[in-house]
Amino acid sequence: MDISIVLPKLNSRNLALESLRMLQHYMSSTGLSYEIILVDDGSRPEERISAAEAGSAVRVIQLDTNMGKGYAVRQGMLKAEGDCCIFTDI
Repeated sequence: MDISIVLPKLNSRNLALESLRMLQHYMSSTGLSYEIILVDDGSRPEERISAAEAGSAVRVIQLDTNMGKGYAVRQGMLKAEGDCCIFTDI
């Protein structure tokens, strides 16, 4: 896999869904193999995103409680399989 993109998230469901849609659209046009890892850092239940909603190129890691952005990024990076790993905000 060429690239792993880690997206930490706390609540902000609609913004996260839109960000995922735009990121998947862009990445699919690059010719690179990629994965997106969405790390939900203890969002309220109504703000969570399921794997089915996220899309086939997205892995969702759901943390039960809010542990902080640094912890969420680290958890995503530990699961990343890409030759290049980056993180960005939604």
